[in-house]
Amino acid sequence: MIHRLLASLAAVFALAACDKPDQTPKPSPTTSVETSPSPADTAPAHPDTSNPNIRGDFAAPDTAAAPLVRTAGTIRYVEVEGGGWVIDTPDGTFQPLNLDAAYRVNGQRVTVTLRPHYDMASTLQVGLIADIVHIAKR
Repeated sequence: MIHRLLASLAAVFALAACDKPDQTPKPSPTTSVETSPSPADTAPAHPDTSNPNIRGDFAAPDTAAAPLVRTAGTIRYVEVEGGGWVIDTPDGTFQPLNLDAAYRVNGQRVTVTLRPHYDMASTLQVGLIADIVHIAKR
């Protein structure tokens, strides 16, 4: 008996809620609806560009003005995305754009001066792309 009474009360309350008109305000053609800003709208206009390893939708440093990297390293062939040559150094891994065929020897130790390209990427995705300014075998 009590179950029927509770079921009846639940049905009455459910139907009573259906009788109320929609409380959601509808915008008229002359009013505008404000929405919360997207994260892109709230991002700083000028992100920090002091760290060249941070990528973003800002202009990359001028490659011609990029500081040269003088270091020692080891050349190796990487079999990723079709393969390519990189130079492993204490300053990081670099993917040279202009590595001469005479230096394309896996394990070759070199001293090298590089000009990094902060505004470039490749399908190899290993290391920072760079031009070799000077290279010598060790």
